[in-house]
Amino acid sequence: MRDYKIDVQFNNDESIDKDVYLWRYVDLHKFLSFIFTKSLCLSRLDKFEDKKEGITLNHLFFQNIKRKLDNNPMFDSIREIMSIDTLGNEMNQIDDELKTIQEFNFANCWVLGGNDSESVAMWNLYSNPNSLAIKIKFSEFKKLLSEKGVGNYDSDLQIMCGPVRYIDFQKSDLNRAKVKEELLGSVFVKDISFEHEREYRIIAKEMVREKPEIKYKPNMNKKILSVHIMKNGITLALN
Repeated sequence: MRDYKIDVQFNNDESIDKDVYLWRYVDLHKFLSFIFTKSLCLSRLDKFEDKKEGITLNHLFFQNIKRKLDNNPMFDSIREIMSIDTLGNEMNQIDDELKTIQEFNFANCWVLGGNDSESVAMWNLYSNPNSLAIKIKFSEFKKLLSEKGVGNYDSDLQIMCGPVRYIDFQKSDLNRAKVKEELLGSVFVKDISFEHEREYRIIAKEMVREKPEIKYKPNMNKKILSVHIMKNGITLALN
């Protein structure tokens, strides 16, 4: 099996100053793996702490509508005897779409900052006695990946890089005109509560495919099984 060279697409980075650096905070094990394998490891989005990774503006629009409907005063008397739950079909569809986005997108995350501007918040999140920070000038990072691309055994991967855009997920006036955003762009959107991270992402988007059906043995609790039918991560070789 041979490696394929995959070109890297850069999105929405026009506002990033040429003197900005990309920082990444890693433990010693990940650092040594990076040095010896000369590769980047990307984790599947549903493995991240934020359960709304990859959520689209269209999803947020309907979730906000649902919140308004569920809390509408006209249901006050009904709430005394039962709970109110609206837009069930739409919420089920959102759950299915979000699950698909998270299972077929993988991320490697960096922090935007100056040459000497380490992030205390990121040290606190990722540090242990063996942690360290690596950094590269953004202009050099973009030049290297633009010229050489990355390598992987899977030729069907789409590789994208870009800064995360932070918006208020709770805002009720999300404009329907903005809802036409492509699904692949949603992996670069996060709630404004994460704004302190100043995140820059390398995303590998895998082609959506049908997942094989799992055949469970009789009398076996499928909830406690650890079944791996999806990739937990993707490795990209630096050419």
